[in-house]
Amino acid sequence: MRYLAAGAMVGTSIALAIFALATVLWHVLVFAVFYGIFWGMRGPMMSSIRGQYFGRTSFGAITGTAGMLTTACSIVGPILAGYMADIQGNYVQGFLVLAVVSGLGSIFFILTKRPAPPVRSSDARLPV
Repeated sequence: MRYLAAGAMVGTSIALAIFALATVLWHVLVFAVFYGIFWGMRGPMMSSIRGQYFGRTSFGAITGTAGMLTTACSIVGPILAGYMADIQGNYVQGFLVLAVVSGLGSIFFILTKRPAPPVRSSDARLPV
């Protein structure tokens, strides 16, 4: 699943790069289709990975914490892109930066390994 999630992030990056460099309507349509497919893939993969890696006990806390980070990035991203557009005169560089950041996210999916399960108190051996 983490490889699928990494592929979805790469696809999202490519879609953002297409959008950044779009010069005609069909480029924007290709972006919309690719972005929708790959972003739609990413969401269920994230939920599945969280569930597999951390189980039901921590799922809500981890999802909530990740949601705060996602929300912060969703606020900062458009502001950054807009600021860069004010400086550059267009959105090309801003969306290319977002594409690169999204692509870097795929590396984290590949590098992330399932954590070791916690030791339960009943499983722990006490010294004699």
